[in-house]
Amino acid sequence: MGTDSYSLSIMADKFKRAQLRVPQEAVLKVDGRTAASTYVVVFPSENSAPPSANLAGLSNEVVDAIGAGRELSIAGDLGKFGPLPLPQAKEAITAFRRCEAEQLTEWGADPAQFTPGGRRPRVDQRRDLIPQAELRRFPFPKGPVQLAHYLVIDADGVVERCSSVSGLENSDFERAVCNAVKGRKIGEPARDATGKAVRGVVTFYPALVRTMIVRTQVL
Repeated sequence: MGTDSYSLSIMADKFKRAQLRVPQEAVLKVDGRTAASTYVVVFPSENSAPPSANLAGLSNEVVDAIGAGRELSIAGDLGKFGPLPLPQAKEAITAFRRCEAEQLTEWGADPAQFTPGGRRPRVDQRRDLIPQAELRRFPFPKGPVQLAHYLVIDADGVVERCSSVSGLENSDFERAVCNAVKGRKIGEPARDATGKAVRGVVTFYPALVRTMIVRTQVL
């Protein structure tokens, strides 16, 4: 999708004693060094396959560390697992990065940021780009639609262009989202290998948080 928050799924027999569908806090280590604090959910697999652990909210730096690493381990409330070998992680992540760069470039990112020494844009408080009070007034579509937009950020860190990724183009919802972020400085721009600021692209998932208050009575 071209973003800076990733998830990683790992299948291993070692997760059989931790088949938890509820997210658990955990620490991810690569080659014995702490790489990230994350949330892990372990799902059972069908057809006698090993269960899979899904790690969410991984940064670009963590993804690159996994690509350069030999093994990783996970520790938290769900237990300790690892070290788990990473025999083909480098090749897989290199191919993934190549595809990702092509997608971001197609959307408007300057390819110079993807060369060695370059840096992607950094966005402050991604989830809070649009306050919840404002989002509640938006015409959210009904049904199971993935709400995703990409934002083109200029050399000053300002949103220059906004567009829907999924099937909501030219909708009232897309216009509401884009009008709320266009023209705003939302973080640091991408940079090429010399440190020069260049145009970058990030994705944004507008999400409405609903709170339910349940009154209970003790008898």
